[in-house]
Amino acid sequence: MLGNLARRFTAFFLCTAFSCAVIPAPTGIGDTAQETRYENAVRTYYERFSSGRWQGAQIAPRSPLESEKRRLLEKVSVDVHDCSNEQYKCIFGSYRVFAVPRGKLSPSAAYVTAGSAFHVEECFRGDATTCQVALISSDCQQHSGIDACMEADGGRTRSPNPGPVLYFIFNTDFGVTAYGSVASPAQTADERRTAAVQMILQGRQGLLSK
Repeated sequence: MLGNLARRFTAFFLCTAFSCAVIPAPTGIGDTAQETRYENAVRTYYERFSSGRWQGAQIAPRSPLESEKRRLLEKVSVDVHDCSNEQYKCIFGSYRVFAVPRGKLSPSAAYVTAGSAFHVEECFRGDATTCQVALISSDCQQHSGIDACMEADGGRTRSPNPGPVLYFIFNTDFGVTAYGSVASPAQTADERRTAAVQMILQGRQGLLSK
């Protein structure tokens, strides 16, 4: 699985606070030269972004149990692409797209870039015109190629091959502070918040911070 993973990766690790599962695919990054790391809440899994790669793996315990010593901690790695333009800071990979406007983010913003449809689901800090801390959804309505997204005629419900829905928290001071993906749109605010904190920033500079 690891040999040609950069071109063949079609699944990603969906990590909740307590477990990881493999489900059909999404990915993303910003400053590809600098390493940015995220971990799940119980620190059993990490994902890091560096030099145009998105790598994920289980975190080995410092004092492994006898039953864990023979366990293979497999790493997965996929390409990360910079899809930024004059209007948006943007990264994608394995069907997950992160993007925010270069200008002010409106509390009701909705936009489309890199084939994914974005919507500000909740504004945690801001005023009537500007949202400084937001929960944003990124809907990959349809797979395109080996790791990209595209809009589907009629939206996700009419797509023959829908991708995941990415939820991420963006802070204008720190970039993406947390994120997570689900196979279909969350139905409630609590579900969206839960999805958005599957992976949590380790450090002070997240994706899309520059």
